[in-house]
Amino acid sequence: MKKTAILFVIISVLYGCNKKTENVAKSAKDCLLESVTDSVESLIFWTSDTVCSQNPELVKLLDPLYKHVRSDSFPSSMKKELEWMEQYRNQLCTYYDTNHLGSDTIASYAKADTVLNLADRLFDADDDWSTMGMIVRNSTKCTFDVCRIYGTFGQLLDCVKEPTISELLYKEFQLSDSIEGFVQLISANLTRMRYWGGSIVGVISTNNHESITEARWKMYKNQLDMIRDIKWEAKGVVPSCAVDLLIDCCNNVLLENDISHLKAVDSPFRNEADEELYIDSYKNTKSYIADLRPLLTEWIGIWNKLDYELMSDGSRHCSELVATSMLIEWANTISYIY
Repeated sequence: MKKTAILFVIISVLYGCNKKTENVAKSAKDCLLESVTDSVESLIFWTSDTVCSQNPELVKLLDPLYKHVRSDSFPSSMKKELEWMEQYRNQLCTYYDTNHLGSDTIASYAKADTVLNLADRLFDADDDWSTMGMIVRNSTKCTFDVCRIYGTFGQLLDCVKEPTISELLYKEFQLSDSIEGFVQLISANLTRMRYWGGSIVGVISTNNHESITEARWKMYKNQLDMIRDIKWEAKGVVPSCAVDLLIDCCNNVLLENDISHLKAVDSPFRNEADEELYIDSYKNTKSYIADLRPLLTEWIGIWNKLDYELMSDGSRHCSELVATSMLIEWANTISYIY
């Protein structure tokens, strides 16, 4: 399963279409839903009428992004996704200019970030601490961070003119996309096993999904700031240590969720089929963790080459520290499932 579909599966399968709606004739949400065809998969469907009423124009603008990121075809080729995100960024900029959100002279990336920040604040109102409210809040923020990742990566490409470095950046992006997918699956499975049968699973899974995506965006942002000689914040370690830390955290949490531990207390299983499903989840997660290490080793090798190409002024290993800081944040996210 593609990592971009995980959140929608969590919402639709675990909770179905239970988003609360308000019995108001022709509400702002009703009007917006009339403008979409696949309403169940749209951001508008999952958004409360309160938020739709506050800023229907912005909600409608964000809807294509939400559906695109959660489609089965995402991500397609790097070139196509960068082009799509660039076209969508132009729409965000149009919204920025039309609504006079700030200076007209700032870069398009800054305008787009301003609108996404506005979207973050808007959807804070949707987090009413209900199960679905928290899930919707987490999934929307994750969507916005995916957009930020592509925007920041686009700026990195703009700063680098050497073809060899651009090629390395492309390779790193594609590989980290695959790695992130594995970490998302591991996180979701570990959460499901830790809270087997509990309604809190969707909330924690989507929160972890958002944290993992945000950490990747921060990595690219720190890398961009470093290239631009802007103050950056990253507390990384030696690459091999960061890889070991992440893998060990995954394995330790998995071990804590071994079925023998669960049977030592009150069993959460409803029947034998439910128990078999748990065992399958355990085996799959163990396999994902095993597949993760060689990908991380290859990824670290690319960062080592990037570090050599970008940090030729004597500040070697700074880029690697930026990269490993992401792995540390991922390890922290996994550890909290413990």
